[in-house]
Amino acid sequence: MTIFLRRIFLFAAAAYMWAGSAAADYVFVFYDKGTTAGVHDAETLELVGEPEVGANVRQVFGVPNAADPTRFVKIYIVNDDAVRVLAPEAPFETLSTMDLSGAGGTDEPPAALSPDGRWLLVPLGNRLFIFNAQDPRNFSTRQFDYGRDDMSRDRVITSLAVEPDGRRAYVSLANSNEMESIGLDGSRPRGLAGGVVFPEVPTAVAAAPSGAGFYAISSEGLHD
Repeated sequence: MTIFLRRIFLFAAAAYMWAGSAAADYVFVFYDKGTTAGVHDAETLELVGEPEVGANVRQVFGVPNAADPTRFVKIYIVNDDAVRVLAPEAPFETLSTMDLSGAGGTDEPPAALSPDGRWLLVPLGNRLFIFNAQDPRNFSTRQFDYGRDDMSRDRVITSLAVEPDGRRAYVSLANSNEMESIGLDGSRPRGLAGGVVFPEVPTAVAAAPSGAGFYAISSEGLHD
């Protein structure tokens, strides 16, 4: 029997390390068919777990432990129609699953974990789901529904970016020349008034690595 490799994700428990620290680095391997993943130690490639992850996995995020950045507090599996939370260590059992079926399609922009590890942002259709990644209840969420425009067209999310300091996120929407802003620096995500308006509908947005702002692309070119 031939097994086709579908996707591989590699992540470490700490973005920056110091000498002598021991971090858990994992490689998640997904296959074309099946609903389990192979989790390997990134250094030895030893298989350390085969958790249930569901079908059509889009992304995997290891949430760093604020008290010990060499460890995870949980692992998020983002599927086309669900978000699953796994325990941070082998055998990586499922802690909870949130069904998002009907919220979006199969061609969604990537989800994002804020650089400070506080928030997981998952765009699906014209809705943005934000999960409190540090909450032990796993599914403390905030949902933003961008609805439809005056012509009854869905304002589908086309791209998402988070500032390097994790204080703000930006969302571009189909059929809208206004960039939506979301504040992430409080205890609860909130929509910010006075979004940025462009002459044309932006199709993609990216945050500047320096934290100085963001860039957007439209049919007119690059904007900052």
